[in-house]
Amino acid sequence: MARSQKADRHPLFTTRVGDLTLTARCDPTLAEGARSLLAVVASFARRGHGLVGGVSLQFGWSRVTIVEQGTSLRLHEPDFDRGEGIRADLTASLRVAKGQASIARATGLAPTVATCFQHVTVVGGCLGERSVTMRRQDGTAPDDSGWILTRTTARTPSNAPGTLPATMVVPSGRLIAIRAALLDVLTLPVGHEVDFDGNTVIALRGLSSAIANANVSPNDGPQTERSMGAA
Repeated sequence: MARSQKADRHPLFTTRVGDLTLTARCDPTLAEGARSLLAVVASFARRGHGLVGGVSLQFGWSRVTIVEQGTSLRLHEPDFDRGEGIRADLTASLRVAKGQASIARATGLAPTVATCFQHVTVVGGCLGERSVTMRRQDGTAPDDSGWILTRTTARTPSNAPGTLPATMVVPSGRLIAIRAALLDVLTLPVGHEVDFDGNTVIALRGLSSAIANANVSPNDGPQTERSMGAA
């Protein structure tokens, strides 16, 4: 079954905002996150901020856009599959938010800025390899998350003398379809390294010695609400 067909079967969660109904569609396992997100968006209207079609709000790593449909306001996320436009299902955004919140709880580190519109640098074509290491440094441009992905062995791939490993930049939103588990760690601060065995975090190293060799299950535990602000 195509992804769009599966998404159409996901339940619709709603809340009232005055005379309007605010709605969000997602996988039922993410119901708590959907209700939390709806409550936060609705609170903007109650504080006097206008909620109309076309308005976009930053939602942690992702972004939600309001689309007006009669008396309903439906929340959309970026269409990560196509790389452009928006779609009326929030499953990907809520799943990433849940994973990142779990990492924050496990490490005790406050999330830092990283968005789906920034890229990750991949060294030596290692994206499909089982053992990889993510390392964050200061970004070189606004669209650079600062994250670099390499093979875990020796941190860099072997190369012929006098050559440099090939690199490519991948928009982090595209990782949804390629290797979504990597997104769970994107809000860790600069100076941290994370080792993956497949899609499992097996070690974290960085500014806090307390997180060294932590075993983290990013999708365990309840949804934690993420801060939002107008884009």
